[in-house]
Amino acid sequence: MQVLGATHRVSSLAEHPQTLEQAAQHFEALFLEQLLRMVRESGGEPMGEASDAGGSTLMEVAEQYLAVEIAKGGGLGLAGRICEQLGRDRTAADSPTG
Repeated sequence: MQVLGATHRVSSLAEHPQTLEQAAQHFEALFLEQLLRMVRESGGEPMGEASDAGGSTLMEVAEQYLAVEIAKGGGLGLAGRICEQLGRDRTAADSPTG
């Protein structure tokens, strides 16, 4: 049952391209934020020592901001591909033969 609900929400997004673009960009930003966090945690602190709580919070905010800005600038291209694929799926579902 959950899959049907998720499919309905995705098709609803595909009907509203601007909303779909925003959702895809937000997803890409979240993905990039996780990627940046994993890099930081695996390789130490490239921008200085953030061993205290304040420094750690600052790094998390910086990662989040950087991820959003990277996604706004086109990022890894995930948002565009998501929109393209969902738009294509929606077009196929709307066609009389689909």
